[in-house]
Formats: sequence, structure tokens, C-alpha cells
Amino acid sequence: NASQQAFTNSSSIVIETYVHIVNNSSRVEDGYVSNQTIADQLTVMNARFSPSRIAFSLKGITRAINGRWAVAPNETDDLAMRKTLRTGDYKALNLYIQADAGEGLLGECYYPDNVEPNSDDFFRDGCKIKAATLPGGADAGNNRGITTVHEVGHWFGLMHTFEGGCEGNGDFVDDTPAEKEATYQCTVGLDTCPDQPGLDSIHNYMAYTNDDCIDELGEFTPGQIARMHAQWSEFR
Repeated sequence: NASQQAFTNSSSIVIETYVHIVNNSSRVEDGYVSNQTIADQLTVMNARFSPSRIAFSLKGITRAINGRWAVAPNETDDLAMRKTLRTGDYKALNLYIQADAGEGLLGECYYPDNVEPNSDDFFRDGCKIKAATLPGGADAGNNRGITTVHEVGHWFGLMHTFEGGCEGNGDFVDDTPAEKEATYQCTVGLDTCPDQPGLDSIHNYMAYTNDDCIDELGEFTPGQIARMHAQWSEFR
């Protein structure tokens, strides 16, 4: 993958985190999530990001029962939800926990960018997460909280490890081997770009393998960690 300017920063980043639970009702099947589940999700995030010198501090939980927001909201409803619920400045992480994130998605998050305060792009910042992917959720194989780790990686400017396939700049990180495509496979030794160095990063948080595959072997590479800190410094 393409080279990236070396970046060294020994300081830690602590992220103010606001969680917005959006569901149809107070039933679990409609997206209800307990405060304990949110605490468990933050524990997962802090454990997985700790080697990256990044931590998350939960500052608030809001709850909204709204069917238009909870289940696959269209673009208009999605923006209305964010404008109503979003809290904090551009350094604050907002997580929207929904019964259905839409289009079969487990989650979705925007990359950081130069945005004007209170613009639509400012309000769109943050991550949508399917409730069933939180720790102990109903999505078997994807219920260890790794979806949120993956999406927050995007929030920090990381791309998928398979970005660009076997050619070109890839994910702009030197130490993530090129991958032809999202394979969803947990096959040790998988090499979808045999003419490029390295094997597919099946245990990388920015791949498309499920939580059971990533398990305790999950990682961000040193290059990904450097990119997260660089993107934070540039945009946040």
C-alpha cells in the first residue's frame, strides 16, 4: 500500500463519547440497549484502542423512541436525527445505536474532514451502529463489540484493509498488505494479492472478518496507529 509520511506522537488521546440509543420501543428486539451494555461496549473500545494510545470517556447517554430514526432512516431522517441528538464539538465521538442501520449494514461512519461548525457535514460526523452487534447482542458471530471498533477506526481516518484491491495506493498505510477484496474469510495464510508482499490481514480491525475471527488477535498496525494520530491532529 502507498507510503505515508512518518508520524510520531507519544501522547494519548482521550475522546469525549456520547451514545444515542434510538429504537422503536423499550423491547430488545426493537433496539433497546441497557446502560450496562453501553458500559461493556466502552470497555471493549478502550481495551482494543489502548495499544494505539487512544481512550474513550463516556460523557452521556440519550434515548429516543422514533421509528423513522431507528430503522434504516433515509438521508433526510438521518440528518434530522443527528441534528437533534449530536453533542459536543468535532473532537467528540457520537455513536448512534439503532435497531437497523440500513442496507444490511452493521455500522457506518464518516471519515474526518475540514468541516464548518454547525454545517450539515459537521452534524453527519459520528457512527451509526446496529444494536445487535454490541456485546452480548443478537447478531451471532458479530456480537463482541468489534463493529464499533471498526467504525470508530473510520472516524479516525482509517480505510478498509482491502481498499483499492491489489493495485494503487490502497489504504494509505504501508504495513497493511494489499488485499484484492473483502473476503469475509477467516483463513490463516489467505493471500488474495500473491504478487504483493504479505498475507491478508484477517485479524485486522479494518478488515471484513467477523468478531469471532478477530477475537483476541485483533490489531491495528503501527502504520494505522500513526495514521489515526495524524488524522486526529489534522482534522479534529
